[in-house]
Amino acid sequence: MNILIPVLGLAPSGGNRVLSNLATEWLKLGHRVDFLSHEGSGKPYFPTDAKVIWFNAMAEIVDEPDFSERPLGHIEFFLAMRKTILTIEKAYDVVLLNHSLTVWPSIAAGVREKCFYYIQLYESEVFFAIPSVRMKILSAFLWATYYLIPRQKCFVNSPVYVGYKNIRTAAPVIPPGIDLNLYWKKPFEGFPAHLTIGIIGRKEIWKGTAQAVDSVKELISRGFDVHLKVAYGHHLPDSELKGLEGRIKVVVPNNDKELADFYRSVDIIFALGTIQLGAPHYPVIESMACGTPVVTTGYFPGDENTTFLVPVNDSKSVADCVEKMVGQDVSVISHKLDLAREKVLDLSWENVSSIMMKHIQSGLTTASN
Repeated sequence: MNILIPVLGLAPSGGNRVLSNLATEWLKLGHRVDFLSHEGSGKPYFPTDAKVIWFNAMAEIVDEPDFSERPLGHIEFFLAMRKTILTIEKAYDVVLLNHSLTVWPSIAAGVREKCFYYIQLYESEVFFAIPSVRMKILSAFLWATYYLIPRQKCFVNSPVYVGYKNIRTAAPVIPPGIDLNLYWKKPFEGFPAHLTIGIIGRKEIWKGTAQAVDSVKELISRGFDVHLKVAYGHHLPDSELKGLEGRIKVVVPNNDKELADFYRSVDIIFALGTIQLGAPHYPVIESMACGTPVVTTGYFPGDENTTFLVPVNDSKSVADCVEKMVGQDVSVISHKLDLAREKVLDLSWENVSSIMMKHIQSGLTTASN
């Protein structure tokens, strides 16, 4: 089977990690998998064995992409991607859509019958939260994409998105995968007096970076010896970091091995997002796999048995939670971490990719009959 995956780019994000690994697994099964991306989107961040077909602003396929080219605006991207798909689509049996901004150019290129839609985030809600008229208009176009692909060919990555707002799906839930050999479980021997809290720093407000910082400040105010270790950068102004001088360390993992090492290097992970609770969140998945306790507002696959749940936007409750954790017996925490590891065992890339491929093949067979 020949599969084309149009993308906005292959920058570092959980969604792109999933696509990169799915592509590699499908290649192992003998399928052909190609990404389609504009050259101005930058070099792929996550390793994949799949080929990337690059196109420029004139919708010309380029063998040597110029990654310094400026990213395309939404209309430019639509026109260029549509034209490129028209040029190459006959070579593919399946067009796997992921981001809603790739749906419109694919539909306009006339390949709707080949399309499957893997929804990893309800993007319309995210864009609508940005205080801009242009973003709210864009959000309406994203909202409409969930009606364009038949529900039998729409995958979601979590049960929370089944029937979520206007998402329509009758396909199985395909959760994100993980390399369980890289993300191995460390032993737990209790919390040290000097606590290191870890977060994945993100600039998107709803990802909860500011909430994590506020929670650390609250712990310090209660007399805890706490430091904050941030992967990739906190993206916060200095004014919001007052009181944390000398207590923040930023690290930049260069690959999954280093990222897994980051999770194992901290005592507790905060995952304090504010929207779409119940959706998959890689910091939760990866921390659970690594044996690091997770304090979260409630993201898949965490629950009350495998993580420590707290309310949204409530730094005092987070501090209360940590205070309670530190006071608990080691055996109580260890049991929760064992359950967390067990819960992610089904998320191996081999397992996840196999389930998704079987349904894609089934969908093609049904469509041809």
